[in-house]
Amino acid sequence: MPATEVSPSLRRRLSDDARQILRSALGHGENSSDDLTKLSLGDRLKNFRGKIRLEVPGLDSAIRLRIVVTDVSYLLRYHFEDIGAEVSIVNKSGATTSWITTAHGHNVQLRVFLSDITTPERDRTKITTLMDILETMDLFDAFRSSLGATEMASDRMATHRIYSSTGERHDYLFVVDRATGKPLALTQTPLTSSPQSVDRLHLLVEDYLRYEGGVEVPAGIKSDVELMIDTAINCFAQWSLAGQQRVINIFEAMDKDCDGFVSGRDVFDQLLSVGHKQQQCINIVTEMSRLVCDTSDPAEEIPFFKFCGFWVTMLADHYRVSDPANEDTVLTSFEKLFLGL
Repeated sequence: MPATEVSPSLRRRLSDDARQILRSALGHGENSSDDLTKLSLGDRLKNFRGKIRLEVPGLDSAIRLRIVVTDVSYLLRYHFEDIGAEVSIVNKSGATTSWITTAHGHNVQLRVFLSDITTPERDRTKITTLMDILETMDLFDAFRSSLGATEMASDRMATHRIYSSTGERHDYLFVVDRATGKPLALTQTPLTSSPQSVDRLHLLVEDYLRYEGGVEVPAGIKSDVELMIDTAINCFAQWSLAGQQRVINIFEAMDKDCDGFVSGRDVFDQLLSVGHKQQQCINIVTEMSRLVCDTSDPAEEIPFFKFCGFWVTMLADHYRVSDPANEDTVLTSFEKLFLGL
């Protein structure tokens, strides 16, 4: 390995050691923490970093992950010891970005790594299995659910407190330390079972440290939404010129100041003006903004390529990936949605 490169395992050890030194220097040992007991359960489940252990029925051993959680995103990292690589998954407001850091310190888009014919089948299978499991762990649903969690009755002498709640798709049990307020465990159980779903996930918190920083993605690594938009724009470029112009006309009708951008308000006003119900307009704009905008900037406007790419994909008829052959169907849906035709 070149002297200028640091392997994921070495970087992780250095990071762990540095945090321990910093804790000691600042007088924050392992047994001390902020007064978490003054925070709500929901606030304890965000703005932290640490280590978690995921126990899944049917697996011989637990999955150990590093985790960072902020207000609007979370990062999960898993180290594959035998290949010396680290897989990272960032979920920001529901949009996922995933990459692998190789033993040589190179960051590669995960789907590119998995589709590379030189990637050993054994490695591909391990990573795919991990991703399938992590996909069933719905941390955003757990957080939303925690806001309405109720404490279960327990012995006052017990060392922990248990909260329960029900989310959109799962029941949750949250366990916290009674004395420190630190989260200790989370159990996720699906409301309805299916052959494809995991019966139950049990997450144990092995290290917990308050964290006010952000979550960074390496340069050049794109989210699934960005990749989706790229694919859709490539598809759009293969449409007829007349079809492209019809979409451009819809965008320009909303772009009142002719600067090549539209705001969520512009889209809302257009939808409302053609007869959609107000709540439906709100829901549409909220979902669009959540996926294509930077949620830290509510005033962010959307350029044409993002608007077009997003809706070409969303309106494609029975296609996960937009197909140029779907032009007529998408155009009809476009004009029905935004022009009321």
